[in-house]
Amino acid sequence: MKIAPLTLGLGVSMTCGYGALYYSFGVLAPEIARHFQWDNSFVFGVFSAGLLVSAFLSPLCGRLVDRFGARPVMSIGSAVSAVLLALHGWVEQPVLFALIMALVPLVSIAVLYETGFTALTQRYGSASRSHMTAVTLVAGFASTIFWPLCQWLLTVTDWRGTYLAIAAVYAIGALPVHLALPRVVSPVHAVKAGGGRGDTRNAVVSLERRRKALILMSAMLAAGGFMISAMSTVLMVLLTGAGFSAASATLIGSCVGPAQVVSRLLDFGLRGAMTPMMTAVVSSAATLLSVLTLGLAQSYPLMAIGILFGVLMGCGQGLNSIVRGVLPLYFFGAEGYGKLTGNLSFPRIVCGAVAPVFVVFVQEHFGLTAALVALAVVAFIGLATVLALARLARPQ
Repeated sequence: MKIAPLTLGLGVSMTCGYGALYYSFGVLAPEIARHFQWDNSFVFGVFSAGLLVSAFLSPLCGRLVDRFGARPVMSIGSAVSAVLLALHGWVEQPVLFALIMALVPLVSIAVLYETGFTALTQRYGSASRSHMTAVTLVAGFASTIFWPLCQWLLTVTDWRGTYLAIAAVYAIGALPVHLALPRVVSPVHAVKAGGGRGDTRNAVVSLERRRKALILMSAMLAAGGFMISAMSTVLMVLLTGAGFSAASATLIGSCVGPAQVVSRLLDFGLRGAMTPMMTAVVSSAATLLSVLTLGLAQSYPLMAIGILFGVLMGCGQGLNSIVRGVLPLYFFGAEGYGKLTGNLSFPRIVCGAVAPVFVVFVQEHFGLTAALVALAVVAFIGLATVLALARLARPQ
């Protein structure tokens, strides 16, 4: 499988981005809480607040990328992100530290998937699908690399030294890639430059259908964002609540990452036979089936059922990252792609920010069964909306 240098570079930058800006925080947050004598809930709450505010800025970020191109937006974003990570290692004043901590997810919208997908769309136009899939394939190793890296760094230095090292890794792995991005080109020229046949016309032809498709797609992506955030954040709580031991839950959780990579590999290999619409249906169906499987495991906590849950959840999450990029392009074309994905990101980020708090609240007050029912309802909404979208899609 040959990957274009631009695509590989963005994959590396996304690996560093998700690893440094998100996965490292999960490891280092307890150390921060102990140092400042804060509750863990406060530390994660500050981070979630920054994530929530970023939802309101994502449409603006998309418009800036459309107007000025991905290179300046991603370059400035990665430079600021590296500085913010480094400041974690230096700032002692608690209030200022909390502000810096909240700014990280706020700035990250300029350097992660949506902006990177826009960069690919500006270069390859409607032929961007395989490039987006390839980027997610490479970035799928972010947790595999950065979780153990952070754990190892904590054995040789403290959490502040770890942040300084992570900042250096991110600056080296992301900033040069973003500075090397090509200048912005029009979507029409991008299709020709990319050599792709792609969908050069919108699949949703009328204005009325376009509006309906936007509403349905927003609901679908919001449901997906809710499910991914909730299941990823409280995964261990759900599994142990279902009756699995901590060791078994860890083993089940370890199946998620490989399932993500395998699902993306299959999507890449079958991209000529599967439309983006089909990928979206499989992603939503796998997510719903994973929740139903976890409900079955609550009554029958067998490892085989638990592993099946992990595989299904990994497939749903892995394909969802691709769907976020390719489905808007499939329905609406490359024109104004940055603004479009920025607008679509708003409900997804908001739902992702509130999901863990909601699920934990429901479980603590009403039990695991109620939490699983709530997750199943959201997953069903995601599947229902994607099926409604499929009916809007023009026959190819």
